[in-house]
Amino acid sequence: MIKTEIQFGKPVPDSVIERNNKPLKGNSPLALLNTNPAELKLLYNEAATKEKELQVYNSFIRWAKEDAENLMIQIEDEYHFKK
Repeated sequence: MIKTEIQFGKPVPDSVIERNNKPLKGNSPLALLNTNPAELKLLYNEAATKEKELQVYNSFIRWAKEDAENLMIQIEDEYHFKK
């Protein structure tokens, strides 16, 4: 459900993605402990809400990082700092 996200400029390694997907691609299907449709719908809605929150948070982090980098460039240009 949650797509691969680039974290701090580095893609998530394939080994981590594969390890996280292993339970989903197993030979036997996972058994649900609770099959109540109303409770499963609540669980789905909660998971979908958390996914959206993560997407917004990651978007904010990317925006903040880009703004911080631009600010650092402006400060270096203004005050002629040496690298």
